[in-house]
Amino acid sequence: MSGAATPKKGGAIITSDVAILKTSAKKVDEDSTRELSVSERNEQVARIFRVLNFLENTRTGLSVKELHARLENLDIVVQERTVRRDVEALERAGFLLFADEGNKDESGGQRFKLNSQQKVDNYLVLNPRELLALYLVRGVLKPLSQSPFYQDLEAFFKRIEAFLGDKQVDYLDELAGEIHFEPGPRWGLGGVSVDVMDTLRSGCTERQIVEVEYSSAHRGGERSYRRLGPMFLYFKQGALYFVAKDLGDGKVKTFAVPRISQATMTDEPYDGEVVDPEEHFRDAFGIFRGDAGPEKVEIEFSAVVGPYVRERGWHRSQEFVTKSDGKVLMKLEVSVNPELVQWVLGFGPDARVLSPKALVDQVVARSRALIEEYEKLRRAS
Repeated sequence: MSGAATPKKGGAIITSDVAILKTSAKKVDEDSTRELSVSERNEQVARIFRVLNFLENTRTGLSVKELHARLENLDIVVQERTVRRDVEALERAGFLLFADEGNKDESGGQRFKLNSQQKVDNYLVLNPRELLALYLVRGVLKPLSQSPFYQDLEAFFKRIEAFLGDKQVDYLDELAGEIHFEPGPRWGLGGVSVDVMDTLRSGCTERQIVEVEYSSAHRGGERSYRRLGPMFLYFKQGALYFVAKDLGDGKVKTFAVPRISQATMTDEPYDGEVVDPEEHFRDAFGIFRGDAGPEKVEIEFSAVVGPYVRERGWHRSQEFVTKSDGKVLMKLEVSVNPELVQWVLGFGPDARVLSPKALVDQVVARSRALIEEYEKLRRAS
């Protein structure tokens, strides 16, 4: 890619003998010859992303000195030569940087511009930041590695890689290797039929009524046949769900895909409502919304687990108050459902529900049931 770049009229492609940064395990700071720490490597990735952003959004171009000043305005403190190495490494990796002759900053420094688009084919055009962002989050897709979707996702990345060329792919892989994502629950649906998956996807795309055979977990696995108005598929915490309107009772429901043993797309169009995924799960803590509407929930966490709870995103409505004794009060507005109850129980005595009473009662009931089970085991032994 880099070797095939053509300079615009009046300009010259930047060239440099500075070697590209090595892989994350071997990267060495050129000033001190010491290995970069994890935090330093993460800062490097963030800095390069900022440099791409600045170059992409300028019409007149920016010099190394101007890039350095903009980074300092964001409290990113590095030496000017470090910024120059970033620019040189980007060019050597294949990003189309060029310098217009005569376009200088106030101190005479050469200004650089960046080709603002990477055209993969006639239907896919990405800017450099979008391209880098794709590679940085590629690890997030690992939980889908055993799913029918992953082959399509990998094919998508292969198309991009084939267009970019080895240099740019290697550089993007180096940068992406600096940021790692917790994989979370992996796809555990090995028994899901590919035919069922394709039928559900087609039903959502073509808005045709789908007939399925479904085994309900709430009815001991009892099978039933349902006519559904398809809306969308929803992947969460290693499981896939099918959101559709049950035409039998007119309610929008969430169906676990592994429990759908058969699926047939009919010739009948579905002309009913189609809910927005974000709006549908707006009041849910987890995947199931429950029959009742949202309620104001207050949970008090001990000083031991309070910081852990506070620093994470659990629901869009969450608010926190840290008390003088170090305890953390969490306020939510969600539907009270089994998932919320189970989440609270997971913290054991470090979580205490203050309201509503319905949630308090459910937590107490489940706690008593748990104690009874262990008492049985102890008596039996």
